[in-house]
Amino acid sequence: MLRAANNVRRLEVNFNRLPNLSWLATQDFAALQILSLAHNEITGIASVPRLAELRELDLRANQVSDIQFLASLPGLEMLDLGSNAITDLTGIDTVGGLRRLFLDRNAIADIGPLAGLDNLEVLDIAHNRPASLEPLASLTELQRLDIEHTGSRELDTLFPLGNIEELRIGGNPGLDCASIGRAIGEFGSVAVVADTDCLAQAGR
Repeated sequence: MLRAANNVRRLEVNFNRLPNLSWLATQDFAALQILSLAHNEITGIASVPRLAELRELDLRANQVSDIQFLASLPGLEMLDLGSNAITDLTGIDTVGGLRRLFLDRNAIADIGPLAGLDNLEVLDIAHNRPASLEPLASLTELQRLDIEHTGSRELDTLFPLGNIEELRIGGNPGLDCASIGRAIGEFGSVAVVADTDCLAQAGR
């Protein structure tokens, strides 16, 4: 038990082999803003207490597959679900205030539900296999986007993203230098992080 749990604003419980979040309901974390639970063994999350003040949640490197629990956390601005077992993003739109979202190293094929997260500034979907990048075209606030190792073959659908400061596209052998060159022309050579041979041809 934590003394004065209702005054705790930041809580880190990483690398502890936690299987679930049931313990969160045993105390009143009314003021909690940042919760880090990375590198545990969390699988299914049936529910979590409604943490009204929670702004950042780190669940990296667990075994989470179902994200319906996010409906209880509408105030989130940063969410890290990298290196989990997620295949379905249904319900991600319940946290519409997200500004930073990390979904790398999952098994996500349909990124359509991301289209409603129009406040996103940072998005990492590296090491997934999305069928299409088209849903990202509406995320015009994006500044940093990582699509490395996603099997992407074209970048033109991303050109509406006029605020991009960093676009990571390495590890996609299906992208030819012509496509990368067009991206450099759109976003600038400083913004695009790609295979060095193509960047050299583009005059970087």
